[in-house]
Amino acid sequence: SLISLNPLLAVVIFITNLIPMVIPVLFGKKIEVKKERSFEALHKYNVRLADTINGCNILKMHNIQNKVENMTGESCKKATKLQNKYENEVSLCEIITGLFSYVNYLAIIITGVVLICKGMLTPGGLLAAVSVSDLLVGPVTSIAYEWNGFCAINAVRKKLFEEYGYSTEFRPLNASDYGVLQNRKRIILIGKLGK
Repeated sequence: SLISLNPLLAVVIFITNLIPMVIPVLFGKKIEVKKERSFEALHKYNVRLADTINGCNILKMHNIQNKVENMTGESCKKATKLQNKYENEVSLCEIITGLFSYVNYLAIIITGVVLICKGMLTPGGLLAAVSVSDLLVGPVTSIAYEWNGFCAINAVRKKLFEEYGYSTEFRPLNASDYGVLQNRKRIILIGKLGK
C-alpha cells in the first residue's frame, strides 16, 4: 500500500529505516574487541587483587606492600579505563543509530513536501507515510540496540566458555515477562561442559 501511495516515498522509507540497523553492524567488531579488552583487564585486576589479599602477610614481611598496592591500583585504573572505552563505543553507536532514526523522519518529510509541491502526493498521504515509518522505526531501533548487546556478550562468551570447552546458548530476556514489575532487559548466557 505504501508503494501505491508513492514509489519514491516508499524507497525513502525503506532505506532510511534500514540505515539504523546497519550502524551497529559497522560498530560490531569494535564493540566486541573493546569488551574483550575490558573483560581481560578486569580479569587481571581480580587475579592481582586476590593475590594481594591472599599474600598480605608475606607482602608485609618483605616490606613490598606499597609496591603491590600500587600495581593493583594501576590494574584497577586500566580495567576502568578500558570499560569506559567500551561503554563510550556503545554510546556512540547508539547515538548515531538514534540520530539516523530522526534523519529518517526528516528525509520522509522533505521528500513528502517536495512530492506535495509537485502534485504527486497529498498531505494525507504524507501523514500516512510518516505513520508507517513510525511503526517501523521503533522495532528497527530496538534491533540495532540489541545487536550491541550481542556483540558485547559474544566477546565474553568466547573468552569464558568456548576456551574452556563449554557449549553456550544465550538469548535476551525481559524481567517483566517473569512477573517483575520493572522493564529490565538482560542477556542470559548458559554454558554446558562439552557439546
